[in-house]
Amino acid sequence: MRGSLAADGDGRIVGMTFEGEFNTGAYASWGPTVATRVPIHASGPYRVPHYLAEAHAIHTSGPTAGAFRGGFGVPQATILQEIMMDRLALDLGIDRLEIRRRNALLDGDRTVCGQQLHGVGIAECLDALTPAWKRPAPHRRLQRQAQHRETRGLGVASCWYGCGNTALPNPSTVRLGITGDGRLILHQGATDIGQGSNTVVTQICADALGMPLADFELVGPDTAPTPDCGKTSASRQTFITGKAAELSGRRLRADILRLSNMSEDASIRLDGAAIVISDGSATRRIELAEMPADEFGYVLRAEESFDPPTVPLDKNGQGTPYAVYGYGAQVAEIEVDLQLGTVKVIRITAAHDLGRVINPLLATGQIEGGIAQGSAWR
Repeated sequence: MRGSLAADGDGRIVGMTFEGEFNTGAYASWGPTVATRVPIHASGPYRVPHYLAEAHAIHTSGPTAGAFRGGFGVPQATILQEIMMDRLALDLGIDRLEIRRRNALLDGDRTVCGQQLHGVGIAECLDALTPAWKRPAPHRRLQRQAQHRETRGLGVASCWYGCGNTALPNPSTVRLGITGDGRLILHQGATDIGQGSNTVVTQICADALGMPLADFELVGPDTAPTPDCGKTSASRQTFITGKAAELSGRRLRADILRLSNMSEDASIRLDGAAIVISDGSATRRIELAEMPADEFGYVLRAEESFDPPTVPLDKNGQGTPYAVYGYGAQVAEIEVDLQLGTVKVIRITAAHDLGRVINPLLATGQIEGGIAQGSAWR
């Protein structure tokens, strides 16, 4: 990768160029995805008014290149951008955290793709790091000092990541049904590879339906009994499959309330082979065994899809590649052995914009796992 970054005297970015070449091995595999996603993200979560970026996936005689957690080339491009931000700050005599805060994207700003953003949290992430950045520490600058074999330094970096496929159709479909004997079954076709989608998607559906999580039976990813929820990659399952689950839950709740002629404020619960709907002093009971079953064996069923709104990129890379982005920033305190050149991570302070957190424990685990993985890359 090669890049250049320019700023005015106040440290505000005025332009950037980027060029990346990626070894995709003997087969295309995810090479085209990397070559598309990288130029979009290489600007970082910053306002860049003038931008030229190109990326190429190149065939070689090597093995097939595959996907890696948090990957598709974005971490590599982030390293380049953040190094340039550091060097720019040093050249201008501006604090490294401050120069990032000064250029951070805000609500209403447009990305290098011309997309207007809403719900942007990178500035708040950087603000949250201020105490860790200003914490007193010995030898904070990485300078060689003859009397010290070991010295410490602080680093800061920002990131952003588009959720979902890049400027492509990206739907998920979720089916929710109740059987004649009172079983509540959620068909959730997203593959849980440790990120917790089985838990989070069910939580979203339960909240939308207004019934306890314990009532749900989960039918996992299987092309026969579950609709297509798309691939488990691109940080898409909570956002896209979760939205489809919410729509299914709301649809089934609306059907139950219509059958019982109850208001939106009514509570719903299963009681054996019946649904009991309560609204103040009024109660209605729906006997499920008396209702006909459909082709899936359900007497009540909702099936909804969600495809995030995106716009394909034109020849100049302009469009809406993702409906939503995630943002984050971290401060790392490290210790460097000046003789051996080894680096030891002492402390990492992370601040991430997560929107509404569905499951705090799982979200914390994702951040901690990412930090551990990133530390291993060094």
